[in-house]
Amino acid sequence: AGWVVTVFQARSRWGAGVDDTLIVLTFLGALGVLVWAMALVGMLWFLRHIRRGRLRVPSDPGSVDAVVVLGAGLVAGEVSDLLAARCDRGAAAWRDVEKARGAGAARQVPLIVSGGQGPDEACPEAYAMRRYYARRGFPRDVVVTEAESIDTIENLHLSLYILAERNVEHPRILVCTSDFHVTRTERVVKMMQQSGSVHSFDAEVLGAPTPKKVLLASYLREFVALTIYRLFGRA
Repeated sequence: AGWVVTVFQARSRWGAGVDDTLIVLTFLGALGVLVWAMALVGMLWFLRHIRRGRLRVPSDPGSVDAVVVLGAGLVAGEVSDLLAARCDRGAAAWRDVEKARGAGAARQVPLIVSGGQGPDEACPEAYAMRRYYARRGFPRDVVVTEAESIDTIENLHLSLYILAERNVEHPRILVCTSDFHVTRTERVVKMMQQSGSVHSFDAEVLGAPTPKKVLLASYLREFVALTIYRLFGRA
């Protein structure tokens, strides 16, 4: 009955010559404009966070216990340009940590490369990442492979498990991923910290620049994925 009254009132305002179809189309048009505006605001917020993650500098690097680099898809069994950028960001972060800790540190912090094997991949992503570092003369003894994870949550869970096996309590880690993936990774970190499903830890997420040839597709895909994550709590 309420709907009938609303339509009647609307027709009274528009005039007797305006049918219900025009009223419905006007309503749908207004709704479409509202949805478009909300999407635009969301995208601007997303781009702002992308830039912030890419420019972020680790705070107090001398207190970091490990650097974790998250995997991404391979190309013919080797790291893609996107994954190479993550690896380079991880290497730079690791060097900053070691520089801050000084030459007198008892041991070097591990650089954990984290990524399992997808159905279309010839090997686990972590193995390809380890080879990438080895070919560039990176110290082999500090690279630790985590080759079982299939998503961001498992990347972090299993990397923290490696640190627990090394008796590192309440670790502070730097997580290196693509700039567009920083926001979702930060949400995963917060969710894990609040759930108590792992030992307590602190984390900072650093963003690597996204190669231009995959930038648009990566940004749009991640924007959709972040929306889905908000709805279902999975990354």
